[in-house]
Amino acid sequence: VNNTVPLPCYADGGPENSYIWTVTGAALYVSSSQQLVLNNNEPSNEGIYSCYIYNAAGLVNVSTLFTTIVQFADVGDIVSFNCGDLHIDYTWLYNSMLLVDEPGHISGADSSVLFITNVTSTDWGTYSCFVNNGPDGSFISNATFKLHVSPHNAVISEETVNNTVTLTCYADGGPGNSYIWIRLSNGSLFNVSLSEQLVFNNTEPSNEGTYVCSISNGAGLVNVSTFFRIAFTITTQPQDQFAYIGDSVNFTCGASGSLPILFYWFYGTDRVNENDDRYSVNNDTYTTVLTIYITGIEWGAYYCWALNDFSNASSRQSILYVAPYNVTISEAIVSDSITYTCHDDGGPGNNYTWLNETTQPATVVSTTQQLFIIRMESFTH
Repeated sequence: VNNTVPLPCYADGGPENSYIWTVTGAALYVSSSQQLVLNNNEPSNEGIYSCYIYNAAGLVNVSTLFTTIVQFADVGDIVSFNCGDLHIDYTWLYNSMLLVDEPGHISGADSSVLFITNVTSTDWGTYSCFVNNGPDGSFISNATFKLHVSPHNAVISEETVNNTVTLTCYADGGPGNSYIWIRLSNGSLFNVSLSEQLVFNNTEPSNEGTYVCSISNGAGLVNVSTFFRIAFTITTQPQDQFAYIGDSVNFTCGASGSLPILFYWFYGTDRVNENDDRYSVNNDTYTTVLTIYITGIEWGAYYCWALNDFSNASSRQSILYVAPYNVTISEAIVSDSITYTCHDDGGPGNNYTWLNETTQPATVVSTTQQLFIIRMESFTH
């Protein structure tokens, strides 16, 4: 009406439907009204307009191309272009290349009406009709038509480098395919991107979920989705601990992955008995803490094992060192030799040093657990 074109957008369902209009190459949102009004004399208004309708239960979108010389088709359709019937000789070009008949696909490449039967996703583009302009045989352009073919064969590819994942969306058809990545959370648009690719961190728990790529042009739209699951990894490694009898120490382990995550602690090859008063385990959503109350025999290697419904991972082995205690020396006499043996609890990796304190300064005479003396020498230990 008077060069003004209203584009109303409507969908069933409800209540409280909300509307968002986007256009290719413009800002994210151009309108939040149910009806978009355009001036059809303004060339800059030409483009692909998409209306997204959503409420707390879900989202649907529809697209249209606003232009003046265009034909829309879906894969498998039949389309025709009419160049008029005032001339005898006709030549058709497709994207500036001479077009010829193809049985079962193209017909009328030398007539006034061009037919495309069983449209394919690669048929989109510009079709130009040239007609004979006089006795000299020269040709002039009589008409140019644009064919838009709806997106088809949509796919999503995934590539992960280090901790960065890239989702790439692609579809046949065209021209001017536009892309929008959508996540719907509590009735609102979430993680919106207007490019073919969506890039995010694959260890961030909030990034897990279903991603929908909507590909549209003036002829139609297609949606393709994928569920992205974050990588399952150990994010916090337990560290070595040092303690005396009576102390308490904590080993902390963290993991990232799909919830729920279960944690188990191991001492050597055996699972830690959480009913043992010497151990206390406190599990959180993404972390676990093992508290050990030292009585002296707990020294050794500990690690955590984390798992969910899809994967599992083990932490590094961390060592609990307990200081030596209950140190005693035993003596064994055989013929003219004496063997002294140093006994102790605690560990691991206890080292021993025997000193001869009759000398000044004292001298080291052995670095093993046992000391052998061949003759009855004066020796203080």
